[in-house]
Amino acid sequence: MFPPMDLGGEQFLLRPSLCPHHALMYRSRPHSYRELPLRMAELGGMYRSELSGVLGGLTRVRAIQLNDAHVFCTPEQAAEEARAPWS
Repeated sequence: MFPPMDLGGEQFLLRPSLCPHHALMYRSRPHSYRELPLRMAELGGMYRSELSGVLGGLTRVRAIQLNDAHVFCTPEQAAEEARAPWS
């Protein structure tokens, strides 16, 4: 999707966010309201390269692990999902 980037003699590739993948997985087949709420979560690596001298941010880390989660639910279930801790 994105061309490789050469940074300091290393090649890096950008990857899209996790959100489109969860939406595509949900959309891959019809769902009954009885299946809802449907929760999806994923761990994904994020890589960055801050310029020398940059202050702030994550202090020049190269890689971090992101956790991304989405809840597919009815409008009536949304308020409860925002309050309920996931188990």
